Amino acid sequence: MCTPRLDHLSSCGDLVKNNILRVFLWAFGICILLANSAVIILRIYEGRLKHGVNEILVMHLSLSDMLMAVYIIIIASMDMKYRGAYFQHQSAWKKSSLCMASGFIASLSSEMSVYVLVVMTLDRFLKIVFPLKMRLHFSKRAVYGVLIIGWILCITLTALPLLPLDYFSPHEFYTQSGFCLPLMLNYDSAKEALFNQRENTGQDGSIELDRQKSQQSYSHFNGWEYSFALFNVVNLVAFFLIAVGYLAIFFATRISRSKTKHGSGNERDRKMAVKLMWIVSTDFCCWIPVIIMGFLTYFKIALPGEIIAYVSIFVLPINSAINPILYTFSTLSWKDIWKKCKCRSTPEPPLAPNQSNTNDVASSTFTSRKLFTVGAAESKFETYEREMGQLQKA
Repeated sequence: MCTPRLDHLSSCGDLVKNNILRVFLWAFGICILLANSAVIILRIYEGRLKHGVNEILVMHLSLSDMLMAVYIIIIASMDMKYRGAYFQHQSAWKKSSLCMASGFIASLSSEMSVYVLVVMTLDRFLKIVFPLKMRLHFSKRAVYGVLIIGWILCITLTALPLLPLDYFSPHEFYTQSGFCLPLMLNYDSAKEALFNQRENTGQDGSIELDRQKSQQSYSHFNGWEYSFALFNVVNLVAFFLIAVGYLAIFFATRISRSKTKHGSGNERDRKMAVKLMWIVSTDFCCWIPVIIMGFLTYFKIALPGEIIAYVSIFVLPINSAINPILYTFSTLSWKDIWKKCKCRSTPEPPLAPNQSNTNDVASSTFTSRKLFTVGAAESKFETYEREMGQLQKA
């Protein structure tokens, strides 16, 4: 007999319980993978000309977001594998190494993305609010060190539940549902009532059930406090830091413009405010619903199952899908990229017969090199101006 759990994501027959969720799961996975792959390719292409701190941060943000695509595609593929007979494989799938690895990948992607976004906010804050204090700005060496620390920290935090620690026993942190997510998303009042009844009546013989056991039950798994701290408290603090950082950037930019001949720059301020609003609002839409659901679960407030299902599918991956647009596609100079591609694809004109003279060839070569040098200098100057403009916009 099939008795699906209260994760509201799966049915007896399927890992993903309806076609709407299934279609969007595949769509998110493919879009996140393609978009972030394109970002990495573009950044590598641009890196031949410039390889600044922002490019390094965006590359690592895309790498962490690509991990979310890997997780989503794994879940969607397993749904195809178990289609129509999920209840026969439910227990084996949730206890499998692939499920635990999927949960680890999703958690690492989420936390590393949060970490990189906080570092990007700090980098922009220091450059815009303190533009002349160069010692406060990230150098390439410093940002590489910060990112290495971030990867080590996030891998350690998300790998701890996989270690044979008594706190996480029986080691089901990443196997609470078919989606392998260690999130507190719903409160099971019936299960807690059963444990309270056993505790009060002394049932189950020699088994002692204290309040901690009951809390672990209503939160669905041992180690729920760790999950609550990592995915709710840490992400809430990160969102607060990002929101305050961009608010400070906006006001600092307005104040600096009001002191120049450009005046208040209302139109530029409006565009920058819209850009910053998009950055903060996407972070809000991704993290706050999960954070709120975690706090509601902590305070034993049950939620409708459909909310849990759609939040898990639509909300969790939203940052990984939108980050490439916010931090790369919206800042690229597509005209310059198109011109560079056209210049590289256009063959050089052949030399005329009367240019065989050595002196003429030498003179032509010298002139070409001089023009190339001047053009390169102009290109670098234009690139610098564009970067400064993007920094002010962002």
